[in-house]
Amino acid sequence: MGDGEKNRSHSQEAIACLKTYKTEFSEAGKDGSWVLYLQEDLDATNKCLSSMIEIARKDLQVV
Repeated sequence: MGDGEKNRSHSQEAIACLKTYKTEFSEAGKDGSWVLYLQEDLDATNKCLSSMIEIARKDLQVV
């Protein structure tokens, strides 16, 4: 696989991660509780950021 193909692969991973975040973010707080919304949004954000860091490490080949 060439460098361009690898970058597209990682880009696709990043896009999929952001789509998952968007879905989880839109589901947050559907019960109407502001506190629960904040917790669910925080959880989704932390999960997305952790995944994006790993994707970036792979993309940049950082251990």
